Amino acid sequence: MQRFRGIRRMVSAGLAVGALTMGLVAAAPAVTSGASTPTTATWAELPSDPPNYIFPFMSLAFFSVSNINQFQELMYRPLYWFGNGSTPNLNPSLSLAENPVYSDGNTTVTIDLKPYKWSNGETVTAEDVMFWMNMLHSEKSNWAAYSAGTLPDDVKSIVVNSPTQLTMNLTGAVNSYWFTYNELSQITPLPIAWDITATGGAPGSGGCANAPFGTVDTQCAAVYTFLSKQAGYDPANPTATNNSLSTYASNPIWQVVDGPWKLTHFDASGDVTMVPNSSYSGPVKPTIKQFQELPYTTDDAEFNALVGGKLDVGYLPFQDVTQPTTNSQKAGANNSTRCTAGRSTTSRTTSTRRLTAATPARSSRSSTSARPSSTWSTSRCTSRRSTRATASAPTGLSRSSRPTRSPRRPRRTTRTRTTRPRPSRC
Repeated sequence: MQRFRGIRRMVSAGLAVGALTMGLVAAAPAVTSGASTPTTATWAELPSDPPNYIFPFMSLAFFSVSNINQFQELMYRPLYWFGNGSTPNLNPSLSLAENPVYSDGNTTVTIDLKPYKWSNGETVTAEDVMFWMNMLHSEKSNWAAYSAGTLPDDVKSIVVNSPTQLTMNLTGAVNSYWFTYNELSQITPLPIAWDITATGGAPGSGGCANAPFGTVDTQCAAVYTFLSKQAGYDPANPTATNNSLSTYASNPIWQVVDGPWKLTHFDASGDVTMVPNSSYSGPVKPTIKQFQELPYTTDDAEFNALVGGKLDVGYLPFQDVTQPTTNSQKAGANNSTRCTAGRSTTSRTTSTRRLTAATPARSSRSSTSARPSSTWSTSRCTSRRSTRATASAPTGLSRSSRPTRSPRRPRRTTRTRTTRPRPSRC
């Protein structure tokens, strides 16, 4: 499990690194008749890789970029956001808390929360962090990033000093950089409205959040089981089919968010629609009315939709990346014959070389949650050559953070236009 310790951070390095490794391409978002500003942005999911789990506390079976960075983090923000410009570094401005303060020889960590709100009116508090930590203490075997000796094993006690501050007392001295990037990066505060064991339960009635660290394992186990089942996963029958996907957009539990987006549509195919969370209190707010993630079964289907103008952000399939670039601000030529009106019958050239695009300024582990507008260097398909265009990603879409994909995955390409969201996972 060692390789998963920093996965939340990797996922947060998302779009910044993702634009380089996937060949991200953006076109202009749809506009209403007579309007000059974008109202909807459409985003292509990777072929046969749609999001399929909404609860941020998940097992390895659901621990993926599609679920974390491109879906969950648009609605539920992690305590610390990673991805700053083109680097995977901690982004203080997009984090829910101020930079952690280490003391007593790096055996104590103090965390101060910023004034964020949940969409139901609750304030994001230290108790929400304790909720996550108590659940982690109880259900560490069901947390994908758990590795023996690390979080929560290396935390001796936690003191909630005030609604906006808590202090972690560790079992020993730590490297502060390592602890922030590999341990604190795993925490996602949970709303007290989720601390229940039955539908309609009073917020906090589950007894997992408002209790000393590590003292309510039984209560937290019951809360975890209830929330997991609401998300379609039964811990007692982990291989059972998820029959709750169609309820994600209607279940009031999942409507309590602290990120820039709220879910309005979700189906088993991975067809996702989100609208801005009017209560979002962080920076980089959405500037469009709707964000859609569209599923595709093959990269050919996705590419046809992209060149046909049915997508704002899509992938340039890996097999079509035929020319590298020596300038990170300018894309290579890349199989222009396949890009001419619709599809070309010309055989495609396979290449292991990567298309390079300018990395978007990482905007929110605001993931497809709200991201700051970014400027990308993109390649545009034309008749016999490839040209470069600069497109501003729609602000308020997702975050620029995703883990680097395998070179065998399709790459996102950009058709030009201004404005954009991504998004972490990472």
